[in-house]
Amino acid sequence: NKEILMVTRNAATAPKSNEVRGRFFRISNKDADAFPPICPRCETDYRRRPSTSPLRQHRTGFQRSSQVLASALAREMPKYLGSKNARKLVIFSDSRQDAAKLSAGMELDHYRDMVRVCLMGAHASFTKSYLSQLSLFSKQTDKLLPKVARINSRLVDDILQMMSLNAEITVDKIFTQENRDLVNNLLQAAFMDENLSSKNFELMWGYPTKVPLRNIRDIVWTRLLNMGICPGGTRAGLLQFNDDKQRKYWWECFDWSTDLPVYKENSTEAERQHLVKLKNSLMMELIICLFPNSTRTFENLGLGYATFYQKDSGSTVFHQACHSVIRNICEKKNFRYWQSFALDPHNHTKQFQKKIMNYLNSTGIDPLSMKEYLADMRVILNGAHTLGIDPENLWLYIPESGPSESATSNGWNCPKCGAFYMHESAGRCAECNTELKKGSSHSSLDYYRYLAEKSGEGFRFHSEELSGQTDIADKPDRQRWFQEVFIKGQREIPAVRGIDLLSVTTTMEAGVDIGSLLAVMMANMPPRRFNYQQRVGRAGRKGIGLSLAITFCRGRSHDEFYYRRPESITGDPPPPPYVDMR
Repeated sequence: NKEILMVTRNAATAPKSNEVRGRFFRISNKDADAFPPICPRCETDYRRRPSTSPLRQHRTGFQRSSQVLASALAREMPKYLGSKNARKLVIFSDSRQDAAKLSAGMELDHYRDMVRVCLMGAHASFTKSYLSQLSLFSKQTDKLLPKVARINSRLVDDILQMMSLNAEITVDKIFTQENRDLVNNLLQAAFMDENLSSKNFELMWGYPTKVPLRNIRDIVWTRLLNMGICPGGTRAGLLQFNDDKQRKYWWECFDWSTDLPVYKENSTEAERQHLVKLKNSLMMELIICLFPNSTRTFENLGLGYATFYQKDSGSTVFHQACHSVIRNICEKKNFRYWQSFALDPHNHTKQFQKKIMNYLNSTGIDPLSMKEYLADMRVILNGAHTLGIDPENLWLYIPESGPSESATSNGWNCPKCGAFYMHESAGRCAECNTELKKGSSHSSLDYYRYLAEKSGEGFRFHSEELSGQTDIADKPDRQRWFQEVFIKGQREIPAVRGIDLLSVTTTMEAGVDIGSLLAVMMANMPPRRFNYQQRVGRAGRKGIGLSLAITFCRGRSHDEFYYRRPESITGDPPPPPYVDMR
């Protein structure tokens, strides 16, 4: 047996063969938590997090697991059966509390999954539409190309290539409507020989790999809205708002009488303010999508990374460090629109946190110079307690070859915390200040990567609870909306009122008509065989040739018993009938 000794991390000498670096955790308060709040390997501090220690159960929660299975099941269903939406699912729970949690939590998780699905497509869509707009104007006049050539020669080559095709050049109408200032300036530059605006100049500079996050947000906004999903999210304060002492829903800010929803012409001040609130919330969700946690960042998956418009060429190493600093700050949830981040009302100058200071000093970069540079680029903000990032001035970089060209992306790995960088990061990890090694991104068998690349088009998955505790007035409406039955003249807009998932309890086993289903799901193993039979029998009725039932077995002895004996829950003889004479 080899004896292993631990030495403190700040020991002057390197550890010997029988020594490891670590931390000593001493408890002076008898009421303190016995688990250490700092990770002994990467030194991540959990004292300001909901989970107060890195020593905990690292597992996917029941709600998230159920949502992943339910969404995967919905993707396998056909979109329509006849004229009605076929992506309908009933999920059974034996607990009313579980049913309520699943209804609210699964819709939030699905919303964030749809943001991830739309994000990748939005980057490609904007780049393609912008190229088409430039090519259309360049085909009609020769005044625009020389101006573009002074900014980005690659963009000129792509314009000429598109112009050489015999096919007619078309531009997405939505792109033209959402970017009128850009299009009008290009029109003036092409036909009136006006100068390019700063926004057009920056977009040409970033082509084809960099797109402003605010433009991506606008495309994601439109796609979510067209699906009937509230673009800002599923929180109660976003779904409803007050307008002159009247309670309104988010969808009342739009006109749904056309094929695609558009903004109302004569909107009230409260409606306009709520639209701003929704857009700010969507921007927050995009940052969460890029930086959900330190191990599942967009860059860690090899998909892309957050960048910014760089006014000067500067040093490559300096800009790499800038990208790493932005990533580190956003991972700590210090950015505008995050709930707990507030701007300093007096705009007092703040300093980088200690980890970033150590990282910059190790790379030979002056922290003050970097802070001033990022402030000049309008990327960094003075928060009430620390420096933060302004997402409105971030850009998204996605490699030109596309992240799906190979299973992994080549880059640099941190041997200590496992972080992956798509650039050299000035040679060191911004989180733990360790020298980086050449490596590749995490496995392609990652759910977030799958969503971004291969999950297909997004879809609405509006969830509601239907149990014994549901208000009597709401029950018939929810049953109708689940079956896509709407009453004209009642402000029932099918795109937003339709229900795709009902989270129910045992009351739905029999006696309630919810229409034909292709699939059902059980969030736990039913108590007895006949309960299982009643629930599974909800799917496959009315002449449907194939149905599917999924049962999610939780970490309980009852669920584990039947998980190991599936023939019992499906084929045990029913209990003999009896009459209770008590």
